[in-house]
Amino acid sequence: MASSSGGSGGGVSGSLSDELDVLMRRSGYESNQVSSSSSIPASVALFNPTYMSEDSSRSGMGTGPAAVSEFAVVRSTNAAAAAKIAALKRTALPLLIAVLPFATGYALGYTSPAVPSLREDGRINNAGEEANLAAMLPLGALGGALAAGHGADRFGRRWAVALAACAFSLGWTIFAGRGITFGRLLTGVGCGASTTVGPTYIAELAPTRLRGICGAGFQLCLTIGILAVYSAGADDKQDKGTWARLAVGGVIPPTILLLAGAALLPESPRFLHMVGKDADAARVLQELHGGEGTVGTKNLVAEAQVLARTAAPNANGAVANGTAATLQSTGGMSTEQPLWRRLANAWRPLCIGIGLSIAQQFSGINAVVFFAGEILLATGIGHDANDVAVGVAVIQVLATFAGVLLVERMGRRPLLLASSTLMASACFAIAATAEASSATAARVTAAALMLYMVGFSTGMGPVPWLMLSELMPQNVRGGATGLVAAINWICGMACAATFPVLFAFSPSTTFGLYGGVCLCAIAFVRVAVPETKGRSLESLEVELAAR
Repeated sequence: MASSSGGSGGGVSGSLSDELDVLMRRSGYESNQVSSSSSIPASVALFNPTYMSEDSSRSGMGTGPAAVSEFAVVRSTNAAAAAKIAALKRTALPLLIAVLPFATGYALGYTSPAVPSLREDGRINNAGEEANLAAMLPLGALGGALAAGHGADRFGRRWAVALAACAFSLGWTIFAGRGITFGRLLTGVGCGASTTVGPTYIAELAPTRLRGICGAGFQLCLTIGILAVYSAGADDKQDKGTWARLAVGGVIPPTILLLAGAALLPESPRFLHMVGKDADAARVLQELHGGEGTVGTKNLVAEAQVLARTAAPNANGAVANGTAATLQSTGGMSTEQPLWRRLANAWRPLCIGIGLSIAQQFSGINAVVFFAGEILLATGIGHDANDVAVGVAVIQVLATFAGVLLVERMGRRPLLLASSTLMASACFAIAATAEASSATAARVTAAALMLYMVGFSTGMGPVPWLMLSELMPQNVRGGATGLVAAINWICGMACAATFPVLFAFSPSTTFGLYGGVCLCAIAFVRVAVPETKGRSLESLEVELAAR
């Protein structure tokens, strides 16, 4: 539905006005802000600076023609300033959101270039201490995911962004100050909060036709963060101070931008709608998509329609349409139920999310990302191992970019299946050559690692996080995403903690196990995972609730 391009004073009008009116009537906006005798729609009064209510005398300006003129000038000036701020927010929004996964990737990839330096400096003395350090990040992420998930539903998505920003800032500061165990734990809290709120926030703000690209973009920025820390540490492998310099690099650029983002990012309009703040939701939509006469107006209409059609009963007491009826009958729109009951109602998407998380983590990705340099050294690459690890990270970034382009073309399920097949092939190739001592075997291992990263980055990396935010019901999206993210990090912690011991015992057995998990993932996707391409979040919620 397109909006009308006419309308007095350049305000929103036509179908756009109608949809926004539904939202603001539910919040009592008209009764509080516009005189009941006024014929001006609530949405026009909200967004059009040239309108004022009949009760303008409350401003102290009076009600005569001169006062109206003065009021209009003030409103126009304020509206112009607000428009500039909104335009700045729209420009900064992608950058501020991208910092979340970048900081997460930086933290995830940190150990690969830093562990040799930590050994050289005497901070790590054996495989057990290395395993403990590796496990700290997933352990912290477990707590961060649960806290961010609950807080995102209770206090809003911006609150969870602030939690991630503070955790990253404190964690890297403490780590650089030589409190490596506790610092690593706190950076894990930031990673858990980021991977919980990031995909949810993106899914709720992005238009349906771009949701896959935007969601996969989260993983792309994460891989860029990994590449950044690999590259920063590639030239200093034997330097005792490398680990501390890399930790300082984690403090300054990402966390400053994250703290700024926590202050500037708008709240999710779907969250605002869920808690009954529909006028605020309409305001955020206007800020995100621009005003009348812009291309973004069509997006504003579409988003307003989605929220209006899933609203509470209409003025006659009847449910607006089948979507709302289904959601109400299954409790999908209610936030009054206890959290455990809402999670129980969402058992089907929860099972899908948990299954994908188990497959994602036990395929060995954390082992490869955390210990890429060590794996290559063990297979005979030599002192160029960190440089090869950087090459693997470059391949990961390029493959993730390809995944971003393909996710809306191929769909989620085909990408998952192709990804798992490539990963299984790579793992079995590494298992066959990892214990050989020839130069050819070392090159095959390096090539297989790159193939593994291509497979993971195009599908199994971005798609589970994307689908997690797509499949969870609105009334429990934060909590359910946090729960699945916590399970994801538990699996990651188990993988990271067991890898040094397993790899020391038998590299071939280790990667053979990872290849078996990839084969199980193929079967799971075929049987249980639905396609979400081109579907609105609300239609997916209805489909899963009705099964």
